[in-house]
Amino acid sequence: MAVLQNQKIFTYDPVHAREISENYLSEYTERGQLFIVLETPQHNKINQQPLIDEFIQKTANYFDILKEENPEKLLEQILQKINQFLPLMAAESKIRNWLSGLAISVGIIHEDWIYLSCLGNINAINFHHNQIVTLTQKGQPISPTKIFADLSSGQMSEGDALIVATDSLFDYISLEKIRQIIKQYTAEAAVRKINSLLEGVPDFVTFNALLIKKPGLADMELAVAKTNNEDEAESDTELPSQGTIFAPDNTPKNFRARTPQLKSKLVVDPRGFNNFSFFRKVGRILAAIGLFFKLVYVSVAALVRAVKKAALFIFSKNYRRRQENRSLENISRLGEQKINWWQQLSLLKKISLLTLLVIALIFLQSLVFSTQNKAEQNKDQSYDQLIVDVNRLMGEEKNAQEILKDEIAAEKILVEIQDKLNRATPRSAQQQQEISAYQEKISHELNQVRHIHEVPAVALSEIADLSTKLVSAEQIVQKNGVFYILDLNLLYQWSPPNNFEQIATFENSRLLSDWPNKNKLLVGNDKQFYIFDLDSHQLNQNPINKVAANNDIKDISVYGDNLYVLDTQAGQIFKYPQSGDSFGSGQAWLKTKQDLSQASSIAIDGNLYIVDNQGNIKKYLKGDLQEFDYHQPRPIIGPGAIIKTFRDSQYLYIVDPYNKRVIILDKNGQIKEQWTSASFDKLTDLAVDLGEKVIYLLNGNHLYLLPVNQTTN
Repeated sequence: MAVLQNQKIFTYDPVHAREISENYLSEYTERGQLFIVLETPQHNKINQQPLIDEFIQKTANYFDILKEENPEKLLEQILQKINQFLPLMAAESKIRNWLSGLAISVGIIHEDWIYLSCLGNINAINFHHNQIVTLTQKGQPISPTKIFADLSSGQMSEGDALIVATDSLFDYISLEKIRQIIKQYTAEAAVRKINSLLEGVPDFVTFNALLIKKPGLADMELAVAKTNNEDEAESDTELPSQGTIFAPDNTPKNFRARTPQLKSKLVVDPRGFNNFSFFRKVGRILAAIGLFFKLVYVSVAALVRAVKKAALFIFSKNYRRRQENRSLENISRLGEQKINWWQQLSLLKKISLLTLLVIALIFLQSLVFSTQNKAEQNKDQSYDQLIVDVNRLMGEEKNAQEILKDEIAAEKILVEIQDKLNRATPRSAQQQQEISAYQEKISHELNQVRHIHEVPAVALSEIADLSTKLVSAEQIVQKNGVFYILDLNLLYQWSPPNNFEQIATFENSRLLSDWPNKNKLLVGNDKQFYIFDLDSHQLNQNPINKVAANNDIKDISVYGDNLYVLDTQAGQIFKYPQSGDSFGSGQAWLKTKQDLSQASSIAIDGNLYIVDNQGNIKKYLKGDLQEFDYHQPRPIIGPGAIIKTFRDSQYLYIVDPYNKRVIILDKNGQIKEQWTSASFDKLTDLAVDLGEKVIYLLNGNHLYLLPVNQTTN
């Protein structure tokens, strides 16, 4: 026997209604009671009522004929049958997207348990104590192969209620009002109360709902003799007092039969305030504020729940065990559903499905092979097109260089070809060889257009391989035929051919500079610099007194017995004058503060030259910026460049590690020579003999000799 009360709320006018609605309840059996709440939009040309009747009849028949005794599994089997015949009915309806317009709830009531599944815009709302829990998720996409995908179940406690309804009910009565009525009355009285509130609604509006409630001790009955006016007058009172027409079942009969006296009551309709714009604006503001705090509450509550679940999962073994068991049960249930579905299929259907699966696999495999072949063909076509484009552009470059004498245009074309080749992806060793050959050819032609001399690795003169003695050579100074090389924290002296020795140790050193007029060197790091005497091989233990404004040391250079220090942080060049065997207090040399944040190196020959990471060269004299109209090399000088010169030198020497290049400019800014080589993979510094006939290049731990001709070839 059922322990739950159920009542229909069903107001439906087939003539004027805009929807087709049905509310079905079967007879109660030992396996429970089947209910169906269904609604679909009317169609002007097609009568859908036979389809709806067929759906209800088939579902009820399956409820009767299936042998499963467990109500939950019984509902699962019924839903499987519905998933099979409902798509066929959708095809028979000849209505486009018929399934998407359906709103259906199918369920079983068994003792104090409810099992249900919903489809479309149907509402299943549980009233538990003072909480309102929505069990359905509307707007979910419908899978043609599994229309009813989810199943909800739960046990009802005393006073709990579940309402399954279409949207129209909540358009006229608020959810909170419905909760108050259901909490106060029995299922039958609550439905009568709700129906009385819906009187006067236009006849084209349909109300379709099923109310299921487990009775509570405090449930009230509604007197039959109650009038509509009295019902409206007392609708605002949540809990009736003794002596009113709302009375418990144990009220004496003579008290219930008494006719209540008519009383007048002043009723204020809040909707009348909507006629005033001020109150409307205030209402909107208050509604927005309320919505804000509601969102904050929901967000905080969700966060608290998430933190709580995470904490329980981390610290509670029982919680983790329950979660694992629940997951395993869900997986087991899903597996059983699939197995039951497969077992219920006939042999012919099983063979058909397996055949379709094999055909689908064969088709997919052939599609993969076809796509791969197509991709390979596209790659071949792309490579062929690349070669065509490269040859075309090379013809344009030759025309620009030889006929038009336009080196700038020729260089742009060659750079474009180089970019295309760099982005190309070879598919075979042969294509890789062809691309490498083109790249080498374009590189040679670019260097020719830019007037850069290439030094083959075999032709490069290496005068010393110091890789067995050095770790990471930083800078080099040549003085009186002897080379001094700074390697990490060590200073080495090398006298060709084989005299190589360590002569000093410096902590965190990275700068090395010559003091031309004295047999001394300057060694420094980012914060301090020292003087090293080459005669005694002794380090001046007292560092040079750096002025407070000189915070950073990027580069140093000595000219005219004055020490010049590049400070990129302060944007200044500091000059330290000679003071005996050392240097005195420094002072700012630039007359105006400059942006030197990108400066990388300085050189002095009376004028002071600065090269920066953007490839710019600036010239200063006596602290003032001078105009220096130099010929900008192509490509421009890269970051980390080093510039060198000395008194009476005719040239500026620039080491450009980024482009594997050495540049020689005359003092008017014209390019004299540019050298490059594949071996210039780690250029760090250079030294020039006083006759400017030879450059010594420090490349990693290798020292190369580069002859400098007086005329450009």
